[in-house]
Amino acid sequence: MTHDRRRQSGRPQGQLWQSHPVTLLNMMAGLILLGLAPAAYAQNAPMPPARPANSTVAPQWVWTLYADGEPIVLAQEIPDTPQLKTTLECEPRSGRVRLSLYDAADMGNGPVVLHSGPQSVASEMQTVRRRLSTSLPADHPVFIAFLGNGEMKLVREDMVKTIMVGPQNLPLLRRFAQACAG
Repeated sequence: MTHDRRRQSGRPQGQLWQSHPVTLLNMMAGLILLGLAPAAYAQNAPMPPARPANSTVAPQWVWTLYADGEPIVLAQEIPDTPQLKTTLECEPRSGRVRLSLYDAADMGNGPVVLHSGPQSVASEMQTVRRRLSTSLPADHPVFIAFLGNGEMKLVREDMVKTIMVGPQNLPLLRRFAQACAG
């Protein structure tokens, strides 16, 4: 008759870990030292709350300068899409800037006042290929003020459209103006 050493010791089979000097706590400490515990935790980490299926992320409008062709264009756009909100265009060294709004159909054709800082000028908006456009000299006080503060308002009666370049994009606006200067 052969003897089974495990049975001889009086320990039930399958519970060897309880009498062994390595405890569960020691095993966890070893995993932490090896860097395996964070990976194990990450697999079981709680997930952030899911966004409802009907929610949408707002598009990110950015200003982009296209100065390698004619006309030179500073566009407020959603990258990699055909979506435009505002464009400033000029022919190089022409001294004239064309301002176009793509989201101002409610303003329609007609007179408008451009404001930037304390400066203002009366102008005329015209529909040109699905956008409202007006133009002004690149050295006009309204455009010079716009270069300084990055904000221009177009006002018609009780409607106001604001073009905001923002401080982070003022260098693009100034490069655009330099290229347009006559």
